Amino acid sequence: LNTSEDWTVERAVAAVSASLKGVRRLGVAFSGGVDSSLLLALATRALGVNSVIALLGVSPSLAAEERSVAHDVARQVGVRLVEVMTYEGDRPEYQANGPDRCFHCKEELFSRIDEGIADRYGLDAIGYGENADDARRPDRPGARAAANHNVLRPLADAGMTKLAVRTLARELAIQVADKPAAPCLASRIPHHQLVTPAKLSQIERAESALRQLGFVDRTEV
Repeated sequence: LNTSEDWTVERAVAAVSASLKGVRRLGVAFSGGVDSSLLLALATRALGVNSVIALLGVSPSLAAEERSVAHDVARQVGVRLVEVMTYEGDRPEYQANGPDRCFHCKEELFSRIDEGIADRYGLDAIGYGENADDARRPDRPGARAAANHNVLRPLADAGMTKLAVRTLARELAIQVADKPAAPCLASRIPHHQLVTPAKLSQIERAESALRQLGFVDRTEV
């Protein structure tokens, strides 16, 4: 596998292009975070700007500020962004908030894409931004949902670590290159405590107020 020092934009585009061999139109499950943003940018260079669409899952678990950032990044990359309304909050397994909550969230997203979005936009493949570090972790139930739906993971398959992802994102001047990880609002609720729209809204308002006071997340820079 390549190390972070080995990666250049050209090699990264070639690696993603190889992973997407045979794909004509790709939908990227997109959050506006650095991983999916890099995948979006590399896939666009590999396939062309008219052959890639960003697919943003929208539900009460997505903060309004994160939604806005995702639109900004898609505009920077130059691709169309399609919002996919998801209803994981209606699933009892998601509401129960066990350790597998992320599985039910991603299962909802990929099911919505498979059941209409892919055909509507002529997509013959879906990819998501799992990197090589993520792929080695046993605590990512969302990856199981991706596998169930044959979602591609070009960054992980190429061996791109989180460090490599950030290095390449900076090289491409992607605006979220140094953005800390921003998991969904439900991640703040302890496991086995019910996830409700009211709790998610309360968390979003509280975190927004903290940011307005000048607090920032410096855990990942």
